[in-house]
Amino acid sequence: MSESKNISQGGKMQKCRQCGAMFRGHFCRVCGAKSEEYVSFCPVCGQDREGDDLFCGNCGFSFGGEARATVAVEMPEESRRAPEKAEDVPAPATVREVREIETEEEPIVEPPTPSPSTVIIREAMETAPLLRRANLFLEDGDFANADLYAEKVLDHEPECAEAYVIKMLAELRVGSVQLLSQQELPFHNNSNFKKAIRFASPEYKAKLEAYVQARLDCIAEKQKAETYEKATSLMRQEYYDGAIALFQSIEEYKDSKQQIELCHEKKEEKRKRTIYTQALDRVKTKNTTEVAFRQSIQELQSILGYRDVDFQLAAIEERFTAYLAKKEQEEAAARARAEAERQERARRAEAER
Repeated sequence: MSESKNISQGGKMQKCRQCGAMFRGHFCRVCGAKSEEYVSFCPVCGQDREGDDLFCGNCGFSFGGEARATVAVEMPEESRRAPEKAEDVPAPATVREVREIETEEEPIVEPPTPSPSTVIIREAMETAPLLRRANLFLEDGDFANADLYAEKVLDHEPECAEAYVIKMLAELRVGSVQLLSQQELPFHNNSNFKKAIRFASPEYKAKLEAYVQARLDCIAEKQKAETYEKATSLMRQEYYDGAIALFQSIEEYKDSKQQIELCHEKKEEKRKRTIYTQALDRVKTKNTTEVAFRQSIQELQSILGYRDVDFQLAAIEERFTAYLAKKEQEEAAARARAEAERQERARRAEAER
């Protein structure tokens, strides 16, 4: 049996007891001395040691320091006897042979590098309980501990999107991600949310963006409701131009289109009512002038068909006709008086001559 089978290769570095050189294996590469830890054959029966066997395969002898346990083995009597002939005992290996054997070192086998998927699974197993605890803290309203456990998750997995979401929820004091739609302010510019979007998987990113859109939709809906209420208030106060502008800004919200039409109708009704009222008020007094009569008649003619405009217009025109007739009579009388006075002055002037 060759010596290569008797000597176990590899091992740790050790110092030679004879020459002091450092070597690896069972023989010094400089002087050929055997390692103190290795026994190449059985000292009882002379049987070659097979590799790193703990016991002699022939007589059961324990190889001492190399053995990790002592086992009692019953062997036949003839197997435990020493060899009868010297040639049965193999000669020790020469220095040259040992050196040749030592050069055939086993290659160093590096431990396998774990695959990325294996690393992800291991990290998920480590952080899953922490994430669960953090979510439970959120449900209980313990936002400080929720943030603390999210930080613990990030210590293990710095790119955990869910941990950043938990930190944002703790900051906003929201019990769960489903309640984000009830937030008063949008959260898409939150620094932790931006990190969550950055590190999230495509599926989780789509889910987070859906929450953002839902919140934006909720905010927009609330703003539309506030605008609608303000426009309605302006319409009640008869500020129709302002109301129309607001309703037009939310034209697709509720019945805004119908309200715009209603505002135009009310605005027109207000215009006519104003004309109607002013026209009648202008000619109420007995001392109404011709200009007032003419202006009121012209205004009422512009809103024919409104309320009792036709009736009121006829009455005013009748009064205006009477006014004109009276005025003509008064002017004729005034002219006659003026003529009589002129003639009287002329007669007196003639008499004085």
